[in-house]
Amino acid sequence: MTDWDIVKDIVVLIGLIVTVTTPLLKLNTSITQLKALLDSVVKQVQDNDRSNSANHKRLWEHNEEQDETLQRHEQRLHDLDGK
Repeated sequence: MTDWDIVKDIVVLIGLIVTVTTPLLKLNTSITQLKALLDSVVKQVQDNDRSNSANHKRLWEHNEEQDETLQRHEQRLHDLDGK
């Protein structure tokens, strides 16, 4: 084996390492970005769930107030019709 064969083998080995590590680094970067995006989406969904729960509670409270008002009105009409 000559000196040039050793240099050629080292160059091929370095080329192989670069060929393999470059896509791995890009993949790692993409995975990191996707994880950050997924964390953001999960946080938004949780915030929406909390907001929806609060809004539903407020709507049901308002609905119950209207039911009570309607019941009082119906009772007044019943009392007036009965007299």
